Amino acid sequence: MVDRLVGSIDTLQVNAARALRVAEIINDYRTLLVHIARHNVQIPTEDYHEEAYKEIRDGLAAAQALMSANYNPIVASAQSNTETEKAELKRYGDPLYQLARRILIICRTILDASARRFQAHRIYLRVAVARRWVIARQDILRGARPGIQHTASLIAVGNTFRQVNRALYFQICKH
Repeated sequence: MVDRLVGSIDTLQVNAARALRVAEIINDYRTLLVHIARHNVQIPTEDYHEEAYKEIRDGLAAAQALMSANYNPIVASAQSNTETEKAELKRYGDPLYQLARRILIICRTILDASARRFQAHRIYLRVAVARRWVIARQDILRGARPGIQHTASLIAVGNTFRQVNRALYFQICKH
């Protein structure tokens, strides 16, 4: 009896630590989404098809899709016959089964939250690179329309954007 009680206390401490970890991950995820939303910029109509503006639009759409994705921690059983359902209902009464089930749900929640945070981090990095391109482009143009005098600088900024974006893709997005 004492061993079972000690095991339950250890399990409760582990569950509390897992719950804290879920809270940390979800807070990071929320913070990333807030930062992604802050990178939204006014896109001039004539520059709508520029590569970095497209990256920002795609990133904002991906973040919106990520936020609207549902989460269900309970995986449905592959088998669905009467005997299996009866056995499941019988096990629900067992406290150890219920504890194991709660732990499994917490683990799935941690996995889902981690995956979402990772995806949000990838989106944030892509959008941040594009935003740096927008700032560099604005610094070059200083409110004017692109002209022959801006060509070399704009090409250099565009090349830097593509190089950083490619490096980012191979370092983070491929994992």
